[in-house]
Amino acid sequence: MNIVIAPGRYLIAVSGGVDSVVLLDLLHNSAGVDLVVAHFNHGIRSDSEDDLRFVAGLAERYKLKFVSETAQLGPNASEASSRTARYNFLWRVAHEHDAAIITAHHQGDAVETALLNIERGTGRKGLTALASGPELVRPLLEYSKPEIIDYAMQQYLEWVEDSTNYSTQYRRNYFRRRVIPKLSPKQLADFVQVLARQRIINAELDKILDAIVDDFDKPDMLPRDAVKQLGVPVATEVIATWLRRNNLAGFDTKMLERVVAAVHSAHTGNKVMLKKNAYLLVSKKSLALMYLER
Repeated sequence: MNIVIAPGRYLIAVSGGVDSVVLLDLLHNSAGVDLVVAHFNHGIRSDSEDDLRFVAGLAERYKLKFVSETAQLGPNASEASSRTARYNFLWRVAHEHDAAIITAHHQGDAVETALLNIERGTGRKGLTALASGPELVRPLLEYSKPEIIDYAMQQYLEWVEDSTNYSTQYRRNYFRRRVIPKLSPKQLADFVQVLARQRIINAELDKILDAIVDDFDKPDMLPRDAVKQLGVPVATEVIATWLRRNNLAGFDTKMLERVVAAVHSAHTGNKVMLKKNAYLLVSKKSLALMYLER
C-alpha cells in the first residue's frame, strides 16, 4: 500500500481498529506531514476505556501528540448521534491545531454509505457522500478491507475490535454483514466502478451548479424567475447547492420539494421553514433567507 498526502498538519482520527491503525502506520513517517493523533471515546461500551489506552500507547510509540475526549452517549446511542459527537470533537480540535482532518474510511465504507443513502432516498450526492477533500482527507478510499488487513498482518500490527461493529441494530452494520456479502466479487467491483464514475460526474455538475448560483444577485436570495426557467430537476439541484452555500446542509428531499413549489406558486408573505431558526420569506421576485431571533 502506498499512501501519499500533501505536506501539512493533520489530525488523524484513530479508533484503534485495523483501518485507522494501518493508516497511522502508513503515514507516521511521511515527509513534511505533522500528525496529531485524536481519539474519541463515545462512552457506548463498558470496555471503551481500553481502546483509549491502546490508542494513547500507539501515539506514544510513534512519538506523536495525542488528544482525546470521552463522552457518555450510552449503549442506546444512534449512529447519527455518535457520528455528530465524534465530528464535533474532530472539527473543534482540528481548528485548535490549525490542521486538516484525516480519517481511515476505505472502499467498503464508501459502498456502505452509498447503499445507506440509496435506502434513505438521497440524490446524486448521496452516492459519493464519502469523499476526500482539502479539509477532510480520506486516503484509503481506493483500498478494500482485505487489502488493509493484509497490510496489517504483513507488518505485524496490533489493533482492537469494537464489538458494536457486529451488532445489526445499526443500519450500517446490517448492510456490512447481511447485504454486501451477498454480492458476487464482480457485482461489488461493478458497483465500485459506478461510484467512481458518479464521483467524476458529480464534480463536473457541481462546477456548473456553482456557476449558476454565482450569477444570483444576492447570496441570501433565490431569484424566482431565474429559478423557474431552469425546470424542476435542475432547479432542485440549484436550490440544494444554494442551501449548502448558506450552511444549511442536512436537508432532505421533502424540503427541496417545498422550496421548489414555493418558487413556482407561493404567495407574497408566505414562509418556508428550513430549520428551527431559518426560513425563506416569499416575495414576488425572490425567496429571502431569514433567521429567527434566538
